[in-house]
Amino acid sequence: MEHRLQKLRELQSQSDGLQLELKRKESHLNMQRLERERLSSQIHVTDEHYSKEKQTLLEEIMQLKRQKARKDQHISSKEMEILHVKQELEQQKMNLSNSEKAILVLQAKVS
Repeated sequence: MEHRLQKLRELQSQSDGLQLELKRKESHLNMQRLERERLSSQIHVTDEHYSKEKQTLLEEIMQLKRQKARKDQHISSKEMEILHVKQELEQQKMNLSNSEKAILVLQAKVS
């Protein structure tokens, strides 16, 4: 009977040890779950921040593209103005040259 009592105590001790090990592992598992939830939350916050920043950058890119288009149009308009002014200048030079020739012809006739 003493032997059975000893065996029962050993089994109870093993059971207590296993219960303690189980509680330790459950505690560790709960800590791991909390860490996973914290990391998941952090990832979610980071994703939201990234999405907002990306949207802001996309809007800025679109605004810069619109500004570039307006400036390109303005440059094109100015280039056309320059071309017209150059053509007008060439016409004026030709008119001046023709007038100078006419003056020379008239001077030759007068002399």
